[in-house]
Amino acid sequence: MTAKEFLRSIRNSEKRIHDLKAAIDRKTESLTSIAAQYGHKIGQNSDNPGRMSSVNASIVELRKRMLEMLEETTKRSQQAQMIINKMGNEQHKAVLMNYYILGLSWEKTAETMHYSLRRVFQIHGIALLEFEALRNIAVNCSLNCDIV
Repeated sequence: MTAKEFLRSIRNSEKRIHDLKAAIDRKTESLTSIAAQYGHKIGQNSDNPGRMSSVNASIVELRKRMLEMLEETTKRSQQAQMIINKMGNEQHKAVLMNYYILGLSWEKTAETMHYSLRRVFQIHGIALLEFEALRNIAVNCSLNCDIV
């Protein structure tokens, strides 16, 4: 996996976690609606407990998937931030942090840094090379090795 793919996976995971949270919220609203609509008839309507149970089971599964994804994304984000913090150039750090870790758009990153979009893309290309080099050192290093 290249440096860009690694960093992009963090950014994309954040979006997928957000989507899972939205799905959980929708299912929870559905469950609440079912309970409100049929709550007083649950003992009389045998279909409602099964329907509620099914929606509840899907909420539990979505929460489990979201927590697993959140744990993995947090781990990769911490790894990326450790490498970014070891980078020597502050512009390189800022571009990678703003776009991949903080999730800002390219336009917002350029605005924040007071650079043109083209200049941010130039910095990004160079920053990826530096990130890749430091990441390779970290991957090839033993557990007690410190990145130079």
